[in-house]
Amino acid sequence: MYYFWDGQGAVDYIQRNGFNDPALLNFALALSVQWDVHSIPEEEHVDFESGSPAFYSCLFIEAMFYSLRMHVQDVLDEPFDDDSMMGIWVHVFKLHCAVRSSDDRSWLERNYRSSVKTWKELCRDSLPHPDHAKLFEELLRLEDVHGLAARKRFRMAH
Repeated sequence: MYYFWDGQGAVDYIQRNGFNDPALLNFALALSVQWDVHSIPEEEHVDFESGSPAFYSCLFIEAMFYSLRMHVQDVLDEPFDDDSMMGIWVHVFKLHCAVRSSDDRSWLERNYRSSVKTWKELCRDSLPHPDHAKLFEELLRLEDVHGLAARKRFRMAH
């Protein structure tokens, strides 16, 4: 996967296609799968790409939250309970949990400030206005629904 994405263009893609785009959801799912592959003990690897998925996950998470800040009104106009909209943000939440559990934490902390923020802090920074309260609550609810499983899966640092 890393051979085909140079880490650029995610914001432009989201701007053109929106958050409900199936390819965006598939991309988030592919990043999640990379974390599963990364967690396989090295002696069991067949011929997977090496390296941590943390770098690309951070780029994707930051692109999603930047796009959310830039297009918040469009998102507010869409039903958040739509399966594709909810699905993409579930994966963004899980990727955030994976990044926070990464062995690359010290490097990430220096290069991607969002990696040290809690989910609540990321959501609050992206949706600071009172008129965003409903969307903010919907995003926070992802932690209530998926947080325990994500913490178990990634042994997340807090």
